[in-house]
Amino acid sequence: MRLRGYNHAQPGKYFATLCTQDRDTRFGDVVGEVLCLNSAGAMVDELWRGLPARFPTISLGPHVLMPNHLHALVVLGASMGPGSEAGPNWALSDRREDSRARPYIRSGRRRLGSSIRPNWDMQPAACAGSPALGGVIRWLKTMTTNAYIRRVREGTWPPFRRRLWQRNYWEHIVRNEADLGEIIEYIGLNPAQWEWDRESREAMRRLLRRP
Repeated sequence: MRLRGYNHAQPGKYFATLCTQDRDTRFGDVVGEVLCLNSAGAMVDELWRGLPARFPTISLGPHVLMPNHLHALVVLGASMGPGSEAGPNWALSDRREDSRARPYIRSGRRRLGSSIRPNWDMQPAACAGSPALGGVIRWLKTMTTNAYIRRVREGTWPPFRRRLWQRNYWEHIVRNEADLGEIIEYIGLNPAQWEWDRESREAMRRLLRRP
């Protein structure tokens, strides 16, 4: 989940994934290929978009909140101010309009951008007081969990088992523009892949229930 020996407070672009406990669908549904967030999903999405107000030295890139997970790009140490999601730093100078990046795959022999030498010049200059990525994620998890618990106590949202989010999170350090392009493509394609993902999970559950 973490690159060993790497300082995750170092300025740069990061791709993070958070999943709900037991991969429960709590934040809405996908109808066709259209993502429809419920009130819990709207709460999580609002708190995510508000992160630059809490951490002025970060900015947000493209993200997608799915019914049971969140994919998001974050810049540490390069503030563009509150509400700066998908700002100019996310432009890809070498992508043509008619080109399509290869879908991002988290497993397999090839890692993102591994065939291209990392271009560390993409990383922004350091910004004093920038938080580590883990601190940003912990704050988001805490605030969304507390808000969710309040609505459970009011009887408006269903309760969860033990915790709202799975422990820890998955992250990837963006190494170069090819890497970034694949991730942005993957984020954009998530709603279209939801039905396949849901069918795969149901098939696995049926398999595990066999004697």
